[in-house]
Amino acid sequence: MRDQDFWNTFTQLHWAQQATRLESDFTPPNTSIEDFFRWVVLAPQKRFFRGSDLVQEESFFPTLADRSFEQYHQRILQLLPETEYSLVVGGLETTDSDLWKWVVQTLTPLHQIVGSPAGFSEISAFIGNYSNTPFGVHQDRSGVLAMPLIGTKRMRLWPREYGLAHPDIDHSHQYEAFTPDSFLLEATPGQALYWPSEAWHVAEGDGSLSVSWSIGFWDALPVRILYEATHEIVRLALEEEGSVLSSLLLEDKDLVSDPPLPLPDSLPKVQCRLASVLRDHLFTSPRIQHYLQTESLRRETSLGFCPVPLQETQSETTEDPLLQTDPRFPIQTLEIREEHLLVSALGHVIETVAHPNILYILERLSANQPIPRQSLIQCQTPFPHEWPTSSTPSPEDVANLLDFLEKIHAIQKVCL
Repeated sequence: MRDQDFWNTFTQLHWAQQATRLESDFTPPNTSIEDFFRWVVLAPQKRFFRGSDLVQEESFFPTLADRSFEQYHQRILQLLPETEYSLVVGGLETTDSDLWKWVVQTLTPLHQIVGSPAGFSEISAFIGNYSNTPFGVHQDRSGVLAMPLIGTKRMRLWPREYGLAHPDIDHSHQYEAFTPDSFLLEATPGQALYWPSEAWHVAEGDGSLSVSWSIGFWDALPVRILYEATHEIVRLALEEEGSVLSSLLLEDKDLVSDPPLPLPDSLPKVQCRLASVLRDHLFTSPRIQHYLQTESLRRETSLGFCPVPLQETQSETTEDPLLQTDPRFPIQTLEIREEHLLVSALGHVIETVAHPNILYILERLSANQPIPRQSLIQCQTPFPHEWPTSSTPSPEDVANLLDFLEKIHAIQKVCL
């Protein structure tokens, strides 16, 4: 585990400033290379490149039957003899809760120094025998920590300003003319490489199998935020008010004429009505504000990673189990519109009633002492006072909240 002194030195000398090699092993403890192979197989995002061509065929992706990176490599060489290939895998943090917890706990001291992530974070893996990155020299809007597992990780880099002065470098595979102005970083297993966001870079290989994993710290990307916000607002609106939105369009008398107008003649009215529905009923200020509040809290409790993988709620071993929080991953709250409270931990968010009883339950849990479940369900705040809500949570409301917190690993059953 990296301590605070390590991150203090790292941020002073390198973070968002200068690429470097770190003489530090970032491999999670008690983790084998077989674990990494399993995470790669289970990861949701995979891109296979034959040379520089993207080929999305399932037969080129690793399976558990391959058993190891080496055996997967041999299978690909049989399918594609004398061919360079590379496999780019994303979302490893979504495959294993222990990996997720380790990386977030490891990076928490870093973000205590540099602040909450501006964008999103992810764990990726790179496998192949490529001579250079399949999409050539490029830059990303993310700083990267890269750790080799098999072979040597070689990165050739140029500063951000260099690409502005030499636009031909962008996505170039024939970049020999630019190499005199570059610098090369190499790392072997047990070491790590770091390069800042927007540095021009390309990975280089010698034709042998290379396997590495990385942590990407992405900058805030307005296009991505806009896409995700639009998708989520539409999804929630259709879930909550799908019939209402449908009736606004399907039963609008202004869109009905007798006899029916030809489609080209009716399009202006449809366009006008659709615009008003989107503005007045879908993309309203309260909906947008709710999304941004929820997303901000989610990213705060996950350091920008996807939420921790869920776990099945454990079956009851006693009638009244003891519950305890994990102090490494505190539960956070945010009061939003009247009578509503967002509760978040490990990247997941639930909305519940804003009431002193709920706040008192969360306060008791934050003390990190084992507490009988039933005492939480039945507890009342010892400080009754005027509260601008009549929505007192029911025992079922509290039970649902506790089930949610257990499912996302925020609390767990303990034995004394």
